[in-house]
Amino acid sequence: HDPLLLEGGFIGFAPATDDPESVEYMDKYIDLCAHANIPNVFLDVNLVDNPEGTAPHMKGSLLDLSKFNARIVLQAVHKIDNMLSRKGYPDNPWREVPAKTAPAGELYVNFINVLDWLQLQPGCDPSGERADRLGEIFTELYSDKIFQRRV
Repeated sequence: HDPLLLEGGFIGFAPATDDPESVEYMDKYIDLCAHANIPNVFLDVNLVDNPEGTAPHMKGSLLDLSKFNARIVLQAVHKIDNMLSRKGYPDNPWREVPAKTAPAGELYVNFINVLDWLQLQPGCDPSGERADRLGEIFTELYSDKIFQRRV
């Protein structure tokens, strides 16, 4: 048993955009997970209409959906998957680990304010351009084999 292992612990951070500073922040968080043996990750995606002026470390989490594509999330998922696999965590944590075992190797993608971004009203079903765009993104995410296995 590794004394540095944060058994069942999670760390949350944003996926990187194409901005080099954003990539640097995300890579530092992934390195921290590896070094500190943090076995699980929350990848936080916060959809907004205009992320301009956002701090560099938040740029990945504040994503203008009109410019957003699944590649941003998939690049992060692939990097995190690689790190978790190198650390020896289960490659398919949802199917290999008994339910009463502390989580390890799990990756969650959180779309933080998706309901607000969709501008849903009580009792309404999502529809329109925003719902269609989000559906396209989810379709692309779920078509990725690593995403299917790890997330």
